[in-house]
Amino acid sequence: MKLTYVVAIFLFSCNFLSAQIETNWLGGYPGRTKDWNCPYNWSNGKVPNEFNTVYIKAKDFSNQYFPVIYNGNFKIRNLVITQGAKLYIKEQAGLTIKNNSLEKDQINRIQNNGRLIFSNSSSFSITLN
Repeated sequence: MKLTYVVAIFLFSCNFLSAQIETNWLGGYPGRTKDWNCPYNWSNGKVPNEFNTVYIKAKDFSNQYFPVIYNGNFKIRNLVITQGAKLYIKEQAGLTIKNNSLEKDQINRIQNNGRLIFSNSSSFSITLN
């Protein structure tokens, strides 16, 4: 009986830990308006990690700050970039996306001068300029 409860708790914990969390790019934090690595630029106040689905959306006003990964290597679960939005990856930076479900038009919205890795398939890397 106790073993059943332990197994049920373990399975629930594993499911909870792998739960997908959505976060939206806000941008515009003073002094770090485009910095991916600034928690204040994200809707949940945290830099995304391997459990996050990241949404980068175009807004209807002219002062838009799209994210720039200046340096470091980041992992996220999934990425959605809406039409009119962009993501920039600089030379000293990298982004690994666990689920490679980006469509061609979304990939074209990424200006990649660093490393862009899709790890859910056969782990390939792509460079877009």
